[in-house]
Formats: sequence, C-alpha cells, structure tokens
Amino acid sequence: MKKGTKVLIGALMLSLMSASGAFATTQDFKFTLQPGELDWDGYYPKDDNESTAYVNTTGGNLISSDKVWYKVRNKENTKYTNSDYITKYEKISLEYKQSVSAGGNWRLNAQQDDSAPYSVTVKGRWTP
Repeated sequence: MKKGTKVLIGALMLSLMSASGAFATTQDFKFTLQPGELDWDGYYPKDDNESTAYVNTTGGNLISSDKVWYKVRNKENTKYTNSDYITKYEKISLEYKQSVSAGGNWRLNAQQDDSAPYSVTVKGRWTP
C-alpha cells in the first residue's frame, strides 16, 4: 500500500473515532400508566450539548383518543424541557428550557392524560 493511502486511511479512522462521541446515547423505555399517573424511567447522561431531547414512541396499545405526555427532568426533579404529548406512535422533540451540556442525570417522564378511561402502555426509545 502506498504511503499516501496509509495516511488517508489513518486520518479517516481518527476522524471516525473522534466523531463517535458526538452522538447522544439512546435509551429504551416502557411505561404502563393509569389515567393521570406519572412515571419515569431512570437517569441517563447526555453525550452531547444539543438543546433537544428526542422521544420515539414505537409501540404499546394506544388508540386515537389516548394522550400521553412526555417531559425530561433532572435528578433534582427540575423540569428541563417543554411538555408535549402523543396520540399515535411518532417521534417528538422536546426543547430544553436552559443550556445543557454533556453529562448530568436525565430522566424521561411520561404521564397519561387524566381524562382517559383505562390504562395505556407505551414503549420506544429516547435520547436525552
């Protein structure tokens, strides 16, 4: 192999290794909620400084009249993102209200709307 090719491959590998830390860790979640019930899934660090958390609900037993709310809180139970709800399986973005940096301890909160007549289960993946 020519010296120029080796240098190019080495630079490419170094670039890929340093870029891998720029992606946030995605976590699985599953909630079974009674009407009005709030639950949370655990604490996870952010791997980036992005001001948005992502929640992708991919399964459960939702029907069109269901409403499940999500928000992100820190370990001190401070609400750090806006709240948003889903009525179908979809991906939503939650904007952090303050500047955030990598690290910390973040949890995803889920709450079923209190007007629901029965419990609901939702599952998917989220990125702090």
